[in-house]
Amino acid sequence: MNKINKIALTKLRGFFNNPPQDIIVCTANTAGEPNVALMNSSRILENQDIEFEISETVSSPSITFRNIQANKYITFMVVKSGKNSKEYQGIRIYAKVIQIHTTGEKLVKMQNLIKEKFGEEKANEIVATVVCQIKKIRPLIDRGQSWEHGI
Repeated sequence: MNKINKIALTKLRGFFNNPPQDIIVCTANTAGEPNVALMNSSRILENQDIEFEISETVSSPSITFRNIQANKYITFMVVKSGKNSKEYQGIRIYAKVIQIHTTGEKLVKMQNLIKEKFGEEKANEIVATVVCQIKKIRPLIDRGQSWEHGI
């Protein structure tokens, strides 16, 4: 995808990064078996990449994490619900995972932020920070209009 112009990026980041909205991550493994997970910690950075953290425990391994290790393509659905479909706001962002940080400064920084907010146990569940590159954006309800009409 070509770089998003500054005005559109500001609008996109404002919608994506500021609740209330639900950010749903859709992945699939190499066999095409799908998985859907709520990832409201996702955020769009100034450089137009999307970042989010993966958490898991021994008793609850992350299907999303396994899927993105095997298949780098991912879809984000960002939705603000309404009384009916005409009042919904939302976009679909098609992206590709470009980095999975399982060690290093970026991961430690996020673990420390989680530790401050939610405690050491939750911080220890963070196993990766994932970075994705946006490939395409479409409105949630698509009738051929630009993605900006979705938000």
